[in-house]
Amino acid sequence: MWRILRLAAVAVFMASSTTGFAKDSGQGETQSVIVELEKVALTRWGNGDVYGYIDLASEDISYFDPEQEKRLDGLAAFKELLVPAQGKIDIHRFEMPNWRVQLYDNVGILTFNLVNYDSNDSVKTRWNSTEVYHLEKGEWKLVHSHWSLTKHGEN
Repeated sequence: MWRILRLAAVAVFMASSTTGFAKDSGQGETQSVIVELEKVALTRWGNGDVYGYIDLASEDISYFDPEQEKRLDGLAAFKELLVPAQGKIDIHRFEMPNWRVQLYDNVGILTFNLVNYDSNDSVKTRWNSTEVYHLEKGEWKLVHSHWSLTKHGEN
């Protein structure tokens, strides 16, 4: 009975927030939370909703990708980069193999490969990603994001 109540409470808590989770005592649970936050943002991104990442971002986020000449600093610059892509992204599905979360107090470093597929189930892009999360006021926030293509010039 208590197990069912506890599971129900966890389900209600998780349903009530897509970006905030209190730090837990189990590293495996925290790792799962961080991976799930990233998957939700990636799903939204693939459906053309850039706010999945904007909503996760900390005020002092830093960001790298191969299209940028230099690092972007701060939420305003991050929004300025992403908002023009709103509604223009179409990724049919993705895979996130080889993920790893390293935890250090209130910091979680998520590294993974990303494979994006088009509607014909062909590989669209392959990425390497490093996402650094920080626990801020009970919420895991994205403080650094770094993306690189795994094979430059190839899909």
